[in-house]
Amino acid sequence: DELLQLVALATVADVVPLTGANRVLTRAGLEALNRAPLIGVRALAERSGLKLGRIGAGDVGFVLGPRLNAAGRIADAEEALRLLLTEDPAEAKVLAESLEQRNTERQELTRQVVAGARGRAEERPDAWVTIVADPAWPAGVVGLGASRLVEDYGRPAVVIAIDGLEGKGSCRSIAGVHIAEALAECDDVLLRHGGHAMAAGFSVAIDRIPELMGRLDAIVRDRLNGVRPVPTIRVDAEIAPDLLTAKLAVELASLEPCGAGNPRPHLLVRDVRVYDIRQVGADSDHLRCKVTVGRFTFDAMAFRRGDHAEAMTDAGRVDAVVTIGSGMRGFVELELRDFGPVGTAGEMERLSRGAAPVLVS
Repeated sequence: DELLQLVALATVADVVPLTGANRVLTRAGLEALNRAPLIGVRALAERSGLKLGRIGAGDVGFVLGPRLNAAGRIADAEEALRLLLTEDPAEAKVLAESLEQRNTERQELTRQVVAGARGRAEERPDAWVTIVADPAWPAGVVGLGASRLVEDYGRPAVVIAIDGLEGKGSCRSIAGVHIAEALAECDDVLLRHGGHAMAAGFSVAIDRIPELMGRLDAIVRDRLNGVRPVPTIRVDAEIAPDLLTAKLAVELASLEPCGAGNPRPHLLVRDVRVYDIRQVGADSDHLRCKVTVGRFTFDAMAFRRGDHAEAMTDAGRVDAVVTIGSGMRGFVELELRDFGPVGTAGEMERLSRGAAPVLVS
């Protein structure tokens, strides 16, 4: 059981596809973690506010994983290793508190990198790949910054931390651009490089960065056949309002663990009422609200959509693409993945890269 827990933590935290044997082992590991968690995992879960017995892949990916990874990003990864190995509850509590603080530091550093990177990215609005560099950025968080830039601009992103005469870059990509292969085509410019289709890293002499920018931009343009990508969310089904219930959430839970390679279904709902809208998060960059669909009302979150609070409040009703989960007491909770004024659902379907079947009662 202990080894299975480590397998589940590593698989989800490292964004390994949750398919085939990975999914089977991760599911077994999560069951073991909820049944009899490692002492260190228990301490970290309690410190981060998770309810033991109900921890899923999402909790590992967005709560436990970032805290374990924060040690290596900010200081020394051994701290996380000690937490996972300890058999002393008192030591586990101290280490969990330290990792919580490391994660807070990591979040602040990431915010700084993303803010600076966005400013640089705006200087090259027509670029096919976002490439930014700065000596003030710590190497441990540039990958997180690159991921955020991909979300913002819908194109591959490269964030480079400069240390002396060398830059250490982290890349994140999109469908259609194998970023590790793109780096391989720039082998003569780079000192080292490696990775896979969606993420990679490299080292480069700082005087070669301008050349690298031009080369990668041309490669990405070629990979995309000169057609700029449009960020999309695949809609799996349109759902009738009276089907959006706790019973459906329980049925969809059979698809867990969900994550990379096995995402939660994206469901389109039309003309839903939204109210009690408020910005949350350290920078007020998320939205929390109530959503009424048919006869039912749910809590909902929209991550990184805090700047839409006023528009959502003014609209009052929206078409939305949602994912569904089950809350602490069995109530349905929604994540708003996309939303727009009533009547824009057709546009959401058009951008979903596939026809959306309709679920009816």
